[in-house]
Parts: sequence; C-alpha cells; structure tokens
Amino acid sequence: SYLGIKISLGGLSNIHKLAADLLKDPYEKIKEAVLSAGNVNGDETSWSLRGKRQWAWTGASSKATFFQIDPARSQEAFKRVFGGFKNTLTTDRYRAYNLYEGKKQVCLAHILRDFTKMGERSGADGAIGRILLAELKEIFAYWKKFTNAEVTRLELQELAKIHIENIKDALSIGACAEQIGSKSQALCCDLLDRFTALWTFLEQEGVEPTNNLAERGLRPLVIARKLLNGSQSEWGIKFSERLMTVVCTLKQQTENVFQYLTRVFYARLENGPAPPVFQ
Repeated sequence: SYLGIKISLGGLSNIHKLAADLLKDPYEKIKEAVLSAGNVNGDETSWSLRGKRQWAWTGASSKATFFQIDPARSQEAFKRVFGGFKNTLTTDRYRAYNLYEGKKQVCLAHILRDFTKMGERSGADGAIGRILLAELKEIFAYWKKFTNAEVTRLELQELAKIHIENIKDALSIGACAEQIGSKSQALCCDLLDRFTALWTFLEQEGVEPTNNLAERGLRPLVIARKLLNGSQSEWGIKFSERLMTVVCTLKQQTENVFQYLTRVFYARLENGPAPPVFQ
C-alpha cells in the first residue's frame, strides 16, 4: 500500500516506466543547462545493471546536476557524457578526464590526501611530502579567508604566489631525486605535467579548488544504489538517471520535489508537456 492506495508490484513498475518517459524532456534540458555552464564539476561512481558493473557519471553546476549511467569508465564514456562541453571542468586526476582539452581545475582535496600519504612515508619521500602538505594547507587557509571576504581575489593571488612556487620546487625535486620512491616520484611528475590546472580557481570566478560539488551530488545516488542494488533493466537505468537528475536539481533550487512530480503526472493527464524545471 502506497499513500493509502493498494498497488501491485507490476503496477508500481509501470508507474516507474511512465515516469522515465515523462522525465525525458526535463532531464535533457537539465543536462543541456549544465553543459552550457561556465564551470562544471565532474565525477563518477559505480552502478549495476542486473549485477553487471556500470558507471554513473555526474556533471554539476551551481544551479543544476545531471547523471548519466554508462557501461564504461573510459575516455570514450567521458565523451558520451560530456561531449560538447567547452568551459572549465573540475575533476580528480582519473585518466578518463585527461581527454578534455578545455580549461581545467584539478581537485586539490584529493591532492591534499596524496600529500598526506606521501608525508607519512620514510626518508626523503616523507620530508618532501610534509613540505608539500604544509604549503598546500597555507593556500587552503588563504582560500577560506577569501570565501569569508577577508581578502580580495588579488590579495589571494599574491598570498598564494610564494607557496605555489615552493610547491613547484618541491615537486621538481621529488620528480628527479634518486632517493625518492617510485610512487612519490610518479605523483610529482603527474602534478608537474598538469601544474597550471591546479590553480585555475585563483583566477576564475566561480571555480572552487575542490570537487565537492560533484561529490555531494553523487551521495544520493550512492544511497540509492545501496538500497536498490542498481537497476534490473535498461528502462530502469533511464528511470534512475532521470529521476535523480530532476530531484538533485530541484533541491539545488530549493524547489519541492513532490509538487513538481505531481505537476508532471497531471500534465500527462491533460496531454501536455512536462512542466519546466527552470522557472
């Protein structure tokens, strides 16, 4: 019984199928809005289709979030999900995102954790890791002051400059010193290769140094995955990605999800299109 109404499992399944169809247009409009935004955060997590691993990708802007479930976690999958996006993309260092040729911001929260691990190693690895960690923490402290309006963007850039130089010097040593272990050396080399993408947030309005926006967006989907054990059909995939896209976007806009979905079904009864998510 749902809302005091007796309904069979098959009837509920049919409602889900109908919802997947009705939410197609709102879903596509949300995805279009995200991929048109100046700054987008990207991330992915596992999903399943009848027990076979799939990947739920997300793109999140400050106003909307979309999900797209794909069989792969690859550069080809990245193109299927983010094809057409040309602005600033914030992600972690997963290799699928290396395909993107536009402006990037690498998540510094992930790098902070990498520096912490490096700093816990013995010998030269640990010494350089602790230097890198301390310097990056200083930049995060200045960023917090900036977000609290205690310093201007120009002051933020000036304050961060010496620490950026120190990080580059430490990475350069870590990349070539013979006594540095292979894991630490690989990290240093990788960060030097993408060094300018670490600091986009200092220059560009609206870009943050972390990928928290996308990671927060994925949490409801992760919870749904645990509760539902993924999807059992292709239409179930569409239902999940479309419903979660609409729900997360409405929450970002502080709109009532139940009221919107009710309007969607009423529009169907009147043979009209689904109401727009964006007013």
